[in-house]
Amino acid sequence: MRKKDEKYIQAVTRIEELTSQLKENPDDHGLLQELFKAEDALCKLIKDNESEVEALLKLDSELDEDNDYFNHYDITEI
Repeated sequence: MRKKDEKYIQAVTRIEELTSQLKENPDDHGLLQELFKAEDALCKLIKDNESEVEALLKLDSELDEDNDYFNHYDITEI
């Protein structure tokens, strides 16, 4: 697993943990501030890797187009 992937997983896991804690203690403003910081960190991580995300989305759409091209053929004719 790539180091970037681990960072995403850690960030999302932290957000889930804080959300769970906030459900138990909805009046804890310190937890709420931590949650906001964790969400900001995840957004920064995504923004810092925006070009990689865009490249993956472009590749995905190209694969979808290729798939559409072949989908109109009957596989039994090949």
